[in-house]
Amino acid sequence: MLWQPKGCCCFTRRTGSLILASLSVISGIFGILNLVNIYANHDQNVDLEVVKFCRMNLEAEDMGACRDSVKHIVMLGGATLMLLYVIQVIISSLLIHGVSKNDPCLMVPYMILRLIYIILTITGGAALCIALIVVGDLTSMSIVAAVAFGYIFLETYFLLVIRAHYLQMRKESGYDHVELEEECPTTPKTIGKNAD
Repeated sequence: MLWQPKGCCCFTRRTGSLILASLSVISGIFGILNLVNIYANHDQNVDLEVVKFCRMNLEAEDMGACRDSVKHIVMLGGATLMLLYVIQVIISSLLIHGVSKNDPCLMVPYMILRLIYIILTITGGAALCIALIVVGDLTSMSIVAAVAFGYIFLETYFLLVIRAHYLQMRKESGYDHVELEEECPTTPKTIGKNAD
């Protein structure tokens, strides 16, 4: 059985869930605005970085193909990030609405999204640490490991707070989950009296 926090820092579970969802909406909106700003200033920002990357890694005659390839990669990465930020804003808004209206079903997508973020951080952090160990850069590896561990710890704690509030709301709504208990096999009862 998972630990259920009584509150989030110095707030109740409800207030903590609303604060976490609001921060998630705000960070998603800032991410979207940042990407829009990057796309608006595409010619000044991205082209300079692309040219710098191509000059460092390829010969001069490959510059045109390199610029096109890197631009496509940058655009695809930006579009993917934009989609993720939009999904984050929508799901976090659902959490705010679910907590406000006491509808626990609207909290489930946010918990799934946070669990996916935790799994991706564990996988990506472990892969990056292994790559840094192979390269031999132990200082960078320890910094990456510390940052990843701190992020995973906080995300897990916040997920447990929201899950605890979710279970509390389900209990108050009458949809309380029933824990399964394993029954020990009993000896069969004999019918009738033993023959003497």
